[in-house]
Amino acid sequence: MTLRLIGVGCGLVLRRGREVLLVRRRRPPEAGHWSLVGGKIDFMEDAKTAASRECREEVGVEPHGLCLLGVSE
Repeated sequence: MTLRLIGVGCGLVLRRGREVLLVRRRRPPEAGHWSLVGGKIDFMEDAKTAASRECREEVGVEPHGLCLLGVSE
């Protein structure tokens, strides 16, 4: 059996839809690259809860109006 880790990305739109909040990754393999806020989904956690938690942990922002835009493998 192969263990797969599932992640979330949260595109935070700020200031009346004119700006998107990005973070610069610190850890390999994406170290130094710009990315959406996000991370791994914890065991038994749903995607919306994970996205909210990652936003709070990474950038101290409580997101509002989250919706699922897509799923990728």
